[in-house]
Amino acid sequence: IISNIAFHASENENAVIELYWQNNCIIAEFRNYYDQKNQNFNLGLEFCKELASFTKVNLKFSKTKDMVSVKLKIPALKNLKRQIISIKR
Repeated sequence: IISNIAFHASENENAVIELYWQNNCIIAEFRNYYDQKNQNFNLGLEFCKELASFTKVNLKFSKTKDMVSVKLKIPALKNLKRQIISIKR
């Protein structure tokens, strides 16, 4: 997802990746602007969504006229001896 979202971003536009902790989950959000001439906007996301469901990761994506957004909600593992206390940028 990371390499594809950057690869398909419009020229002179940055892809955005945000990571944060929310309700015992790691949230990873990816956004990029794309050129409307690019016909392949979904970046294989239906396949990624199917794979994510097997690992209990929630994957949602949306497309507007010039932007693709992907959001992963990754549940924290239970019974860990160590916990994630923060994610730094």
